[in-house]
Amino acid sequence: MGVCTVFQEVNEVTKYIVTTLICLMLITGAAYGVIIRVPGDQPTIQDGIDAAEDGDIVLVADAIYTGVGNKNLDFKGKAITVTSENGAENCIIYCEGDGRGFYFHNKENTLSVVDGFTITNGFADYGGGIYCNNSSPTITNNIITNNSSDYHGGGIACRTSSPTITNNILSGNSTLDRGGGIYCVNDSSPTIMNNLISLNSAAQGGGIDCRTRSNATITNNILNGNLALSSSAGISCLDSNPKITNNILTKNSASHYGGGIGCTNNSSPTIINNTISGNLAGINGGGIVCTEESSPTVLNTILWADSPDEIYVDGSSEINITYSDIQGSWSGEGNIDADPLFVDPGNGDYHLQAGSPCIDAGTPDGAPPTDKDGNPRDEFPDMGTYEYQGPKTGSINGTVTDRAGNPIKWALVIAVLGETKEKDFTDSEGYYEIPDLEPGAYWVLCIKRGYKLGIRKAEVVAGEETTVNFRLREKPE
Repeated sequence: MGVCTVFQEVNEVTKYIVTTLICLMLITGAAYGVIIRVPGDQPTIQDGIDAAEDGDIVLVADAIYTGVGNKNLDFKGKAITVTSENGAENCIIYCEGDGRGFYFHNKENTLSVVDGFTITNGFADYGGGIYCNNSSPTITNNIITNNSSDYHGGGIACRTSSPTITNNILSGNSTLDRGGGIYCVNDSSPTIMNNLISLNSAAQGGGIDCRTRSNATITNNILNGNLALSSSAGISCLDSNPKITNNILTKNSASHYGGGIGCTNNSSPTIINNTISGNLAGINGGGIVCTEESSPTVLNTILWADSPDEIYVDGSSEINITYSDIQGSWSGEGNIDADPLFVDPGNGDYHLQAGSPCIDAGTPDGAPPTDKDGNPRDEFPDMGTYEYQGPKTGSINGTVTDRAGNPIKWALVIAVLGETKEKDFTDSEGYYEIPDLEPGAYWVLCIKRGYKLGIRKAEVVAGEETTVNFRLREKPE
């Protein structure tokens, strides 16, 4: 999934949310607060925030916002929503390399919402894009890109904070130390869900860094192409126990250890139904590394095509890994070593093909109820991020001949189900095929000039071919 595709989905969600909120306020009146428009009612975004009260919406028009009043934005503890009018692509907070987009430091909670902005070219000591200090706002539907920090958190930094970070793109952010995309420290437990976290860089934790009892919930994200100049390129865990579920970690690269996930200094994360593939470490642990008395639990996870190895565990640590597919094998109940048969990993599609050994090979104990796409996991869940759904369509094929068995060329065959009408013409052998039909009971019509109409009824089943042959009778002259 590319950045443009993810952005289009985020933009549509943003428009829907904004429209719904505005409609509710128009219908119900002041009970839902008021809308303050920027720059219509207030000249800058900060002026709009300052004028707002709890429950209000600060609605920001399409523009590129720069300068004082349009960066280092401070909610001042208010339970308000600051949102763009038409999505992140059209509403840009350009920080000019001096300061960050938003600074939350007044105990804000989930009712303090920043929604639908591009935040770019920020630079600060912590949190080049957004900094949460002892605050837990909602950060959703944003593009946080090309920001940097001196110390930690190129994109977002969380200190003793547990924000909800959902449906964002964090790309191209950097820091000199930890957490290129997202940094969590000192008992921070953010919810990090449905984000694309790509091409960020740091010394450690290129994508996400969890440090000092920071037990984040990391679910349904794509972490791709992040870089660690030292260790732990995708996700770094130091003295922290995050729950890592339904994520895709691919093409992340660490100079030393831990291309995908690094666990160090007494960390015990749970790693469930993830796909960890194509990551690189310069020394050991292309998929997962465990050092300094760490003990992660890994379940229903695919570790494949990581280099130079899938897992590295030092003498002080251990890993409990079961019902997982590990290239090169690893001891543990239910583990296998077999090509998972991804659909198209070269283009980022890590769904499973039919016949994958990972289908129905997981355990339901501890598995999430749904996969990354929202499909339910059944009593025999698959390994990896996605549940195999099987084919969703079927086909009808067959031959058309005359009564003597001679093939009839250029006969028109039509499959009809309600408003669905699909067709094909027979070839020189009288063969036709109508693919990609939704399951159901179809009427199949065969039409050829000089012959009587042929009609059959056929049941189309997903994943199956239904054969319908016709022997046409010539019309009398």
